[in-house]
Amino acid sequence: MAKDSERWIKEAKENLKDHQFKQLASWGEGDSEVWECSRPGSSSYAFTICITRMGIAVVGDIDGLTFNVGSNYGMPFLAGNDVGYYIHSKLEASCKEKELNRERYLEWVARCVIRYIANNHIDGLEERKVAIPDWLTEHADPDHKDFERLRDFVYHVWHGFDCADELWDWFYSCHNLLDSADGAAEMHEAYALPDLDGVDFDWADAPDFEKPRESLMVRLHMVNEAAKRIMAQKESA
Repeated sequence: MAKDSERWIKEAKENLKDHQFKQLASWGEGDSEVWECSRPGSSSYAFTICITRMGIAVVGDIDGLTFNVGSNYGMPFLAGNDVGYYIHSKLEASCKEKELNRERYLEWVARCVIRYIANNHIDGLEERKVAIPDWLTEHADPDHKDFERLRDFVYHVWHGFDCADELWDWFYSCHNLLDSADGAAEMHEAYALPDLDGVDFDWADAPDFEKPRESLMVRLHMVNEAAKRIMAQKESA
């Protein structure tokens, strides 16, 4: 997550490097305010931050964002350091766009398949002189890199069999399932895997395969960068 955050911060700074920030309105005790954030002569990544008593809205060329906190939180809230959790948590539910967490998803698929092979097919593989890798155990707790190792192993096992039998059929089906898992890009695709005899993916107990959408996190960091620069501009005025 730290590497992701560094990338989002870098992209936000680059997108806003030539932006200027102009206060369009301020009322009440000054906590309610409207700011235009744009590069002179361009509408690219231009947006307006509107802070009112009842909520905060961002509109413009970065798609709309609304927060369920208002002027009692204000610009200091948007300029805070915890974008990934705290600032994101205050978004209205309709703005919390999500996407498939592929690494976590592939880890779960690999775990279920590896443990099944370890519990059910080791003897059959050894009879065929297949070398069993040390990561293929019934207590496997793989990361996403082991998915690639598993897929390569399954392919070479299936491709190396001389004749078609039940074990060949299983590894052929397993190869197709792993291809389908690797090709999943959306949540509905992740749960639509073909059946694999004997393997229970136990989706009810699986970890959460969703994460905030990449583009949303970039936009939040752009708002955060703008708010930081507005706060600095206020302090120097």
